[in-house]
Amino acid sequence: MKRCTSSKLVLIGVVGLLTGCGMLHVDSWVNPEYPSRPVGKIMILGIGKTVEISRQYENLFIDRLTKLGVEADSMHRYVCREDLVTEDEIVEILKEHACDSIIITRLLAEKERHYVGGGYPDHYWHYYGFYSNAFDARTVESLVEYDLETNLYDVETRSLVWSGREVVYSDRPAQSNMKDVIKALLKSLQHANMVSR
Repeated sequence: MKRCTSSKLVLIGVVGLLTGCGMLHVDSWVNPEYPSRPVGKIMILGIGKTVEISRQYENLFIDRLTKLGVEADSMHRYVCREDLVTEDEIVEILKEHACDSIIITRLLAEKERHYVGGGYPDHYWHYYGFYSNAFDARTVESLVEYDLETNLYDVETRSLVWSGREVVYSDRPAQSNMKDVIKALLKSLQHANMVSR
């Protein structure tokens, strides 16, 4: 096995293992009292660090839903401010645009993760490679782990229908993370029969 001295490759390899080799995993829950059927028109609400990130997320989500034949709308098309929107305002927007459900995604937690770098050891072939690499490893790489929560609510009853959590990392561009999150969420929602295939 060829020894690689790039600590960045080690970091990417570790992150790949943590994310299931590039497949984003969603831990989800479905309300057992909600009838198993696809939802109608969905309002998408992303709560990001900035309005621009929220809008970008919502637009990417709507694009994917539209390709699946699901009608969707963006909350930030009607809310053009950064402060908290009142419940009455949200209810009015949902009613005015005939949405029967709303999906809200938010950042649940953010934490820095550290990994020991120093190259990719050839310890798969012998114990000394593992020992010598561990002994000589002095480089610590770090990245940020973002824990996201997405909830789907029924507009009429205002009750939680579906909830999912997913984790992404700062070693990838924000748009790539958004696309992967949306793809994984839709797969989970389709599996729960909330979104048509």
